[in-house]
Amino acid sequence: MALLGKRKKTAKRAAAFCKLAVLRFQAEPLKVPGKFALLLFSLVLTGNEQSLKADDTVSTEYQVKAAFLYNFPKFVQWPASAIPKRSSPIIIGVFGANPFGDELDRLVKDRTINEHPIEIKQSRKPDELRSCHLVFVSQGEGKRLPELFAALKGASVLTVGESAKFADLGGIINFVVEAGKLRFEIDGDSASRARLRISAQLLKLAKTVRGAREVEN
Repeated sequence: MALLGKRKKTAKRAAAFCKLAVLRFQAEPLKVPGKFALLLFSLVLTGNEQSLKADDTVSTEYQVKAAFLYNFPKFVQWPASAIPKRSSPIIIGVFGANPFGDELDRLVKDRTINEHPIEIKQSRKPDELRSCHLVFVSQGEGKRLPELFAALKGASVLTVGESAKFADLGGIINFVVEAGKLRFEIDGDSASRARLRISAQLLKLAKTVRGAREVEN
């Protein structure tokens, strides 16, 4: 019980920091220096006190998106069967073209999410991503979305994209840029179909929430 209380306290503190970081970033255009954006999200959201070295070959936008992909799972609850053991890894997948370079691998190296190790998996074959807990789809893979969602049907996978039709086709979280500010939308119906529960803290940070509001208590 003490451990559970400690985890809830940590989650609430992380949510508060997350909100502060998002508001701070939204006040600045995407053209802010990449190292500043990555530092803001990596240090504030993860609580890591060490300075991080960003990949200068990756744009500011994808450095920030990589930080979001690392933090999203902290506010999502998967069915017990999806993460059966404490040693079970949380797998973050990238479908098709990888716009992150080495940024995601560098960001999650030697880190855990709720004590679970983190793995990065990249594949152009949708069937190979069913074992992932989160799958990111870049805008360039938009034409293959129906193929991907068909392959992931019935799996508890948090899909994250960045294209206009992503939510309409069944995606759960979609990044949008408005007036140079990075935001995200959440489709509650798609999350419910994937048997995922999204925390109220993350829902509050979303630009919009469509459909059901399945939240974690």
